[in-house]
Amino acid sequence: MDILDVLNNIVPNLVSKKSTLSGFQKKIYIFDEVTAFIGIIKHFILVLVVIFVLVLLRLPIPIIVLLCMAEIVSASVGTFIGVKKIKVLSVVATENNAKSYKTILKTVEYYRLIRCLCGFGASIFVVLLAYIFFEGEMSKIIFQGTTLKIEYFVIAFLLYQFIILFFVFTEFILVRGMSESEDMAQIDKEYRLIQEKLQLVMILPTMLIVVVVTYLMKDIPPFIPIIFAVLTLIMIVLKTVQIRRLSRVTFGVVDTSITQLNISEYQNEKIDGSVFGIMRIGVGWKPLITGVSVLGSGRDFYPENTLLVTNLRLIMIQVPVTGSGKIVGDTDYVRANFYFNRAEIRQKGMELLEKNSVNELIKLATNSVLFEDIKTISLRKRRIVIEKNDGEKIGYLFADDEYISLLKELFQTHLTNKFVSN
Repeated sequence: MDILDVLNNIVPNLVSKKSTLSGFQKKIYIFDEVTAFIGIIKHFILVLVVIFVLVLLRLPIPIIVLLCMAEIVSASVGTFIGVKKIKVLSVVATENNAKSYKTILKTVEYYRLIRCLCGFGASIFVVLLAYIFFEGEMSKIIFQGTTLKIEYFVIAFLLYQFIILFFVFTEFILVRGMSESEDMAQIDKEYRLIQEKLQLVMILPTMLIVVVVTYLMKDIPPFIPIIFAVLTLIMIVLKTVQIRRLSRVTFGVVDTSITQLNISEYQNEKIDGSVFGIMRIGVGWKPLITGVSVLGSGRDFYPENTLLVTNLRLIMIQVPVTGSGKIVGDTDYVRANFYFNRAEIRQKGMELLEKNSVNELIKLATNSVLFEDIKTISLRKRRIVIEKNDGEKIGYLFADDEYISLLKELFQTHLTNKFVSN
């Protein structure tokens, strides 16, 4: 694999008409793994600094060598796993969004489990090593002034590592058993629900350890454990609400609160051209609030993704694609589809145009502007700005250059002197 292949696998192509959401997700996971290598380099530098400090403290050379070997082995194994993960992800086909995405998730979870197993083994080795050779020093430095014993710390630490391993293994099993949905957004929702539910279960034992430790520390005021306990309850409540909201998200249904507007139907209206892949943008100094998400889910207020130019007006419609107009987690599907999933918008949009009349397509419309209501319309590069007679300004962005000449021709034909081009 040469450098061009590596760049192609980690850099999203914003101008590709064949881009898919699963392909974008694949690039994210590969990019994360590549940047992890930089972290390994930083880790090695930190290890060298620690070794230097340990030498100055005149710790036994054999102990320093053993600790150094443990870090080198751990980093080497992590690097090997990362390289294998990148190679496997690189060959995953991404033409089918749903199937490809599930394959990507299975791959990511598999190598995460392998890495966690190796980390668990390394943790056992390092802790037992520290306990055997530094039991006295650790008891004096860390546990002075408490009723804790070093043995309790070792047991608690290993138990915590085992809990992490158990949850990673559980997530791996649950991801492998996800439904064979044809909707990538539905698969992503199931994946997020698995993660959120496991995080909810993980909160209690983690915070319980913190509360118990702070309670046993003599120098800590008694109200501190109470604060941690209250924070734990708040986190559990918020996480539960987030899971309930996420579980109620539905896809494949056009938001009727946005599309069922008072858009009139006209006789003899016909479509002269279409632009697949548009996105609403702000115009001028006034910011555009595109959507709202609360506790992991929400919606985009401007889900239109296709522009229809008829002989009477401009119609903005929402072609039903992956994620519809929803915001789930950190993914705004309207924006994500515009940048990385225009192939699906184009495919499903063309199917709609072939099977439906203008009056049927109006049911998917989120906005429309009659030519007679337009004061000026400008086309600069891939940016459309419509100024209406009442002063309202509407802006849209499209990403494919092939539409520039088509729109110029249509605007010059239907809007004559109202059209402004660069």
